[in-house]
Amino acid sequence: MAALCLMLFVTAAPEKAHADQDQQRILQAVSDSTVRSKIQYQSVGYRNEIDGTLLYNVSLYDSEAASNLVIERAPDGTLMRWDDKIGGIYDSGQVAPGIILNPKARNGMSPFVHLYYEVKDGTIHKGQAYADSPSGRWALTDHDFWRSTETADGSGYSRIKSYWLKDKISGEVAEWYAAAWHTKAVWMPDDRLLVNRYSQSRKQNEVSIYNPATSQWHYVLNGTLRGYSAADGKMLYVQNEPQRMEWVYDFQSQMSHLLTDEAERALFTDLKWEQLEQAPELDKDLDIAALPLKTVAITKDMEHVVHIGGSDIEVPFTFKRGGTLWIPVKPLADAMGWKVEAENVLASQYRYGIRTDTHRIELRPENSQVLDERLYMTRGQLMSLGYPGVTVSSKQQMKR
Repeated sequence: MAALCLMLFVTAAPEKAHADQDQQRILQAVSDSTVRSKIQYQSVGYRNEIDGTLLYNVSLYDSEAASNLVIERAPDGTLMRWDDKIGGIYDSGQVAPGIILNPKARNGMSPFVHLYYEVKDGTIHKGQAYADSPSGRWALTDHDFWRSTETADGSGYSRIKSYWLKDKISGEVAEWYAAAWHTKAVWMPDDRLLVNRYSQSRKQNEVSIYNPATSQWHYVLNGTLRGYSAADGKMLYVQNEPQRMEWVYDFQSQMSHLLTDEAERALFTDLKWEQLEQAPELDKDLDIAALPLKTVAITKDMEHVVHIGGSDIEVPFTFKRGGTLWIPVKPLADAMGWKVEAENVLASQYRYGIRTDTHRIELRPENSQVLDERLYMTRGQLMSLGYPGVTVSSKQQMKR
């Protein structure tokens, strides 16, 4: 956060050279079978619920270095080694599993870049993973915004959790809720969101329901959500009192009762974690180098297209926040040949001049947005640069 010029317009510093050298040496050794690296650590990072394929995170070592790999186990027991750029996979809950790249594969990539595995087609994506609603009409995701704050010790930063919904028909992405603390949101069968949040008015945690179709909230009760069973129409929660006793709320009867039956507790237990724990271990003496190599393609998600000055420019995404559409600067600057002038690179006081052949504007914290190392601007600012009538469409719409 300290040097925003690194965040906005250049890639992050490369990983340490010795880490790359160690990684490359052992991977080459594995590939060439010059050593038979042993499995030091293993865990099941993800289970494909479609076909039962298991994906293991494996740490290898020899006498000098260590390396991280992903091993795939098919339902029939067949093993494959994912290519060496992939260092790990992890379950993200509702959304697609996350991916960790090995240092050399990151090649100076920003640590803020999101990577996820698309189970349906077996590809890795640079982009934002969404949790689809049951009907597929909406999709949910979240981001972290950082804002500067004044403290007794000087300036600091506070995090804002921003929750977004994507309209799967129009492709529009918009913030629907934001808070300085974590908020839990899960899809209900009717495409509404069951939300656990802190109520400023009640000064305590509450459970509410948000309807994306109407943008309306419905209060349920005061408490903290601990579990939800969509199939049974019940949720597990604790009241806002010191003992934190567990209660079950039935959405059909709108009544609560104290949890006393362990069989009922099982309704709120996600069995996938037990399935991961019960998965068979890989042989620690497995000859990794002898496994077939599986290459996994990495693609970059480009959700929207900005139509500006007669050009159609693909961008990772645009989003609405506070009723304003925010558009990433860098893809437009690269495509249109704008000059970007860094006048102040301190994160809390950044100033960037955007200059065309005939116009110039200045972007500052009060008139722009920064998200995951991207600087965003408005259509009004684009008009000030001499580009009236800028429109944005989703790639999904353009394909139709």
